[in-house]
Amino acid sequence: MFLLLFIYAALGINVFGGLLLQEFVVEKANFQSIGSAMLLLFRCSTGEDWNKVMYEVGLENDGNNNCI
Repeated sequence: MFLLLFIYAALGINVFGGLLLQEFVVEKANFQSIGSAMLLLFRCSTGEDWNKVMYEVGLENDGNNNCI
């Protein structure tokens, strides 16, 4: 499980590294470092607000809240 989270965290850093911090993608759970990315992925794997996190990741960074 740890190896799988590590691989997806590294992938998430490359894809979502420039993501703006919002309501559910916060300072302690984001894709800016490997530790915080693993924490966010672990939180999503337990089922805690995963749909809200995925919605925020899908938003554009220009602030107009349109989905990609």
